[in-house]
Amino acid sequence: MELELKKKQALSQPIAQFDQKTGKIFMIHADGTRTFVGNRLRKGRYSERKKEKT
Repeated sequence: MELELKKKQALSQPIAQFDQKTGKIFMIHADGTRTFVGNRLRKGRYSERKKEKT
């Protein structure tokens, strides 16, 4: 796993990181900047979430 992260850093590819406390997903770029991507999905099964919306 660490080898893959080092490889991505060497190739200047962004790395996805999940913050468990806030539930947010970030992309960390080779220059050290963090870009917000999105929030985690709610817990539960898809069919249960689908019923709540309708």
